[in-house]
Parts: sequence; structure tokens; C-alpha cells
Amino acid sequence: MVKWPKTVAGVTAYHSCFQHSLRSASFLNGEEKLKAWRNCNRTGWWDEENYSQCPYSQEVTQILHAFSQRHLNATNALEFSHQLAAFTRDAAKFADKEDVIYLAYMLEKLILHMEEIKDQLADAVIEIASNIMLVDDHVLWMAQKDKKACARIVQCVARISNQTLSSNAQLVSKVSLNIALEAFWIKPSVFVGMTCIAFQKLPANPGRLRLNSDTKSRETDQSLNFKCNPGNQNASLVNFSSMVNAVAIASVHLPHSAFPSSAAWQSVDNSSCKLQFIAFRNGKLFPSTANSSHLAGYGKQRVIGTPVVFVKIDGCNFGNLTSPLIITLKHFTQGINPIAVFWAFDLLDGHGGWWGEGCHIISSADNITTLHSTHFGNFAVLMVSI
Repeated sequence: MVKWPKTVAGVTAYHSCFQHSLRSASFLNGEEKLKAWRNCNRTGWWDEENYSQCPYSQEVTQILHAFSQRHLNATNALEFSHQLAAFTRDAAKFADKEDVIYLAYMLEKLILHMEEIKDQLADAVIEIASNIMLVDDHVLWMAQKDKKACARIVQCVARISNQTLSSNAQLVSKVSLNIALEAFWIKPSVFVGMTCIAFQKLPANPGRLRLNSDTKSRETDQSLNFKCNPGNQNASLVNFSSMVNAVAIASVHLPHSAFPSSAAWQSVDNSSCKLQFIAFRNGKLFPSTANSSHLAGYGKQRVIGTPVVFVKIDGCNFGNLTSPLIITLKHFTQGINPIAVFWAFDLLDGHGGWWGEGCHIISSADNITTLHSTHFGNFAVLMVSI
């Protein structure tokens, strides 16, 4: 990391790209004149660094750049995805926004081959996206601000079920350290309701269980899983945890009454829809690049205090839900004044942000908040940290 010199407010500081590099002068071939710059604004605070004139100095970034240049096809995409998944297991050490930007680009390339390779490629994409959630928050924020990289990664994960569900695959279930996905074919005309609970198993040594937003253990029992049951009965997070020796972090209930009356389905009575649930352990792939938490927070600075859950139905057109989704989220941080929100991808010139329309809290106690929503999307609870 560059150590910037003391600078007068309102003045731009410059720093050689290679001042602390071990590269020889002969190797640089004049590149020692290239400089990064950073403005000390009039209030005496540093603005973001600008390294646009500097070649990549980190080996990780050089390797990811090389990965991104490879041509992918149906023959090599699976092997490529396994290599990338293995490389990103050290993502906690990635320190350059370009690392995340390259990964977003490569996930988009892999998704193009999902219909051909399906299941195994989906496993790798989920693992890569999960690994990216180990990257430092500020690096993710910079990648989102520059190239909307985090939003693109989330959208890649959301496309998995559309690409993998087929007549031969009625169910898709994926688990990883930080992301779980469950998707089904459903027929709304005979739908009886569905509840999905995101959980992780309790380890043999309870003292090793970590539920905070920065979980980095790679043990199998720390992976997120989904347990889904048909029916119109909403399940309790607390009761679930006591029954199956696991800790539940989120649940989503889609009631039978969420769909319009059968008369509205006459023209599409034989249609089947793709219903999917995704749980993100935390909100690291949803960084607010322009303090968009103000948009949902009525002027107060708030942080994401819960997991993020995604619910969506594809393939059927039925308008608005006639009964709300019921979403229950466990807090991983202490806070006050919680508000229910969803991620609106089109806010802030496409960078996205949290918004509260159609969402409201119906209860919040004992580190668990339950909310209703009249639409699908990515949901979380924002709160003021204490």
C-alpha cells in the first residue's frame, strides 16, 4: 500500500508507481516516471487514489488479468472454472479493485456456457462468488463504484437457476461458505406455499461457531445450506435451530395466497415457473457507492445488519403478489432503528442502492427481524450501529 505524504488541503499529491518496487531500473524502461495521484480535498480528507497510470504491481492482479484473456468454450470452461475457484480461495488477500473487476468479467463469461455444462459449472460459479465475499469491504466498494462489479457478480448468481433448471433437472441446490441457492420448477395453479430456511450446521465444538459477517472458515459444517418445505405454514428460525442441531440465519415464506386466483391463470394454467431462493451470508456484494443507505434510511446512516436473501419467480407473468412474502432475518451486528429494504439495481446510475418501497417490518426482537414485501428481490435489514 502507498504511504501518502502530508499534503495541504486542496492540493493533489503524486507518488511514483514503483517507489517501493523491487524491480530494477533497466526493467522499468522509463516507467519510473509513471505516477499515482490522490487529492487532499478542501476539508482535509483524502479522496480516492488514482492508479490509472500504473501497471499492475500485484502478482494476484497479473494472474487474474492472464485468466481473463483466455478464450472459453464448452470444452475448457469447466476446467477453467475449477482453476479460478481454487485460486480465489485466497481472496481475503486480494487488495486491488481490478481483481474483483476481472472476476466479475470472468463469471459473466462462464455463465454463457452454463446451459451446456450446467451442474458442475454452477458449483464453481457459486464457489467463486462466495470466495469474492472474503475480499476486503473497501476493495469491493471501489470495484462496484468503478465498474459495478459487485452488482454484476450478484446478477451472475441469480442467473444460475434459469440456466440449469430443465425438464431433466427439476431442482437445483448449491451450497458454499457464503452463498446458498435453491431453485425449483413450480406450477402456480397447484402451488401450496413454500418455506425455505438458510442455515449452517452446528460444529462439534460450539465455541468455534461463527455467524458474523466476516466468517472465513472453510470447514464443511460452516457452509450455508437451504432447507425447503412445501406448505402454507411459516417456520420459526428459533424452532428450526433447536430441531436440527443447526443455526438458522434467514427464512423466506411464499404463501399459497401470493398468487392470483385460479381464474387469472386460465390462459397459462399449464405453465411452470422457476422459483429460486438465494442467501448471502452478509451484504458485502451490495456496497452502497454513494451512501445510498440514506435513500432507504430517511437521512440516517445505516449499515447492513443481517444476511441478504433473494427471492424471484421466472417464466410466469402474474403481476403483483396478492399476499406478501414473509422474510425473517437474524442479526449479525447490534443496532437500533431497523428498516426493511431491497436492493434496487437501477438506482445511482445503475450502481444500485437500498430502497424501502413495498417492504415493512412486522416484528423485531431478540436479534431477529421479520418483514413483509409485496414484490420479489434481494432483501436485508439496515440499522444504525451501536
